[in-house]
Amino acid sequence: MMDLRQSTASQEITLGYFLDSTDGDTEETGLTIANTDIKIRKGGGTTLISKNLGGATHISNGVYSAVLDATDTNTVGQLEVYCHVTGALATKTTFNVLTATAYDAIYTGTFNNLGGTAQTADHTAGIADIPTVAEFNARTLVAASYFDPATDTVANVTLVATTTTNTDMRGTDSAATAANLATVDANVDAILVDTGTTIPATITTMQNDLDVITDSDGVVLGAAGVDLIWDEVLTGATHNVNNSSGKRLRGISGSILTDGTAQSGGNNSIQLASGDITLDEQYARAKVIITSGTGTGQEAIITSSVASTDTLTITPTWLVNPDVTSDYQIVPAQTHQTVRNGGYDNGKIYIDTNGTGSAGTEKGVNGTTSNKSNNMADATTIAVQENSKIFEFTKGSSETLAQTYGGYQFNGNGSSLALGGQDVGSSFFTLFFLSGINSSATQAIFNDCLLSSVTTTTAAIINCSLTGTLTLSSAASYAITHCQDSSGSTPAIIDFGAAVGNTHVEILDYNGRLELQNLGQTGTDTVIMSGDCQELVINANCTGGTITLSGAIKVTDNSGGAVTINSDALAVTGEAGAGLSDLGGMSTAMKAEVNAEADTALTDYDGPTNTEMNVRTPTAAQLAYITAHAATALPVTFSGGTTTTAIFTNVDGSVASSTDDVYNGRVLIFNAGTLDQQVTDITDYVGSTTTATITALTTAVTGSHTAILV
Repeated sequence: MMDLRQSTASQEITLGYFLDSTDGDTEETGLTIANTDIKIRKGGGTTLISKNLGGATHISNGVYSAVLDATDTNTVGQLEVYCHVTGALATKTTFNVLTATAYDAIYTGTFNNLGGTAQTADHTAGIADIPTVAEFNARTLVAASYFDPATDTVANVTLVATTTTNTDMRGTDSAATAANLATVDANVDAILVDTGTTIPATITTMQNDLDVITDSDGVVLGAAGVDLIWDEVLTGATHNVNNSSGKRLRGISGSILTDGTAQSGGNNSIQLASGDITLDEQYARAKVIITSGTGTGQEAIITSSVASTDTLTITPTWLVNPDVTSDYQIVPAQTHQTVRNGGYDNGKIYIDTNGTGSAGTEKGVNGTTSNKSNNMADATTIAVQENSKIFEFTKGSSETLAQTYGGYQFNGNGSSLALGGQDVGSSFFTLFFLSGINSSATQAIFNDCLLSSVTTTTAAIINCSLTGTLTLSSAASYAITHCQDSSGSTPAIIDFGAAVGNTHVEILDYNGRLELQNLGQTGTDTVIMSGDCQELVINANCTGGTITLSGAIKVTDNSGGAVTINSDALAVTGEAGAGLSDLGGMSTAMKAEVNAEADTALTDYDGPTNTEMNVRTPTAAQLAYITAHAATALPVTFSGGTTTTAIFTNVDGSVASSTDDVYNGRVLIFNAGTLDQQVTDITDYVGSTTTATITALTTAVTGSHTAILV
């Protein structure tokens, strides 16, 4: 976590990665991010506020830079920065705002404001007239002249036998003189005890120490003095006064568990300084950062630590292996729980109801890539804890939604999901077998799904297969794009609802058969449809509305003319070649002219042949097989082939199998290139050449084609 200086302008931060909101992978490099798109939460704050001034500018690969000013950083503590712009997934970045004093102490080594006034003059100025060494020596007797209390004599002084009659020497008041001498004697004894009789040497030592601290006779703190300050041990009992530099430095030091210079490093390891690890697994799940030397700037999560060798094992592997020049720091890893059991890759919560998932809502333990949740409720709880809105299902899983999911992304990978009557507005679903009811007021998106008897409010349905009845339950707009019928012998049904009304549906590039029901029952319903529809059936319960058609569409109108049909391009009404028998209130002559024009158009129209339509439509057996085995569907790429052979390159992202006959009996559904939507069987497979023998296609297989292997 990056440190910032309190109330300081022009502090640059980075935001991102910004990934595409649709696929969650593409780096967004052209976003326009204003200051109002960047929301911050200051330490202790209860609301998000916009960044004060200036937006964010793209740096590279979806990473953007922004500059914080003094207003943005005016509160000490954790600073959370959120950004969510149209077209990209939301991001969150956390910073630590330090006081200017603490920040400068860490990053600049400046102590001019550690609670006192900067030293600007000679520190001895307040002590009056300190004697020099020479002056002390001049005032101090040499050793030979000392008074000896043991013998009560002074060296080099000759005592007379008695002075009782010599009043000039002893004075007239011998008693007072004796008392004064006793006082002097006691004072000298005390001085000798205090000084140890080495006053000159002690003074010299004091001067030397003072010179070390002040760099000779000056007032500037010398290197040795600075070293003493930095090396002072901070404990709970010392330097712990509230608001003192010592106490604040102690608090800051808690974010660094240890640091030093490495002894060596490997692809997924680093050997710390000797003695830096005192217990096995001491730093497991923490983070190691290379701060200088070889590999500077790299970070990794610690998966294990061994005290006997001072060695850490890390993930992911180093890009540049550290060595003896590499300085490191070990800090608590905010993301350590997300990698404890495999992690929430790209912010996804993982779900597997096939029997291998597990129950639980512990953050970092459940719902990870290696310990998937076995139920939707637990996965949802973890998603809230992780601030995630992406669910990744394991193929073959099955779930029913039991609560509202607004703005989520559901990746099915061939799983079954019942919508459960829930509000899934603004959510995105892909690769599911979908059923049930969506009750949202905002548009949901269904992509590459099989919709089986689904009831939904406004929705965008893209690249989906329809089977059973799709019921439209709100007076809204619907988009059905690049979809197809998978109902077999009966057409898929779109039911407009008998009491909904004012519904608008665009059905673009539709393939297969389709029946419309209850069109025009209430309000004004409109349909715009295009594609190679084998047949559009208008049910007899349709009482109004307007349908605009374009493309090769055969229409069977059972509404008795109640529905208005506008035909563009090659759209035809009625059986091909039978003419247009029901043309409303047209005159006989006009009907004849229209029929003639229609016959001419049908004659000139070069639509798909029966053979071409057949290769695009699964047989009943193929459809039954696809439905039964859809959960095992795998993507396939090719290097080439013919109309009856296909040379496999990759299957499900890995090199195709080298085992003979391993894919025999399976079905290929082409989804790109000139073979798009064609279906064929695999009758033989040679592993040595990765070549499959297939039922004949209309054109040869090439490297530009892709397919789904079911």
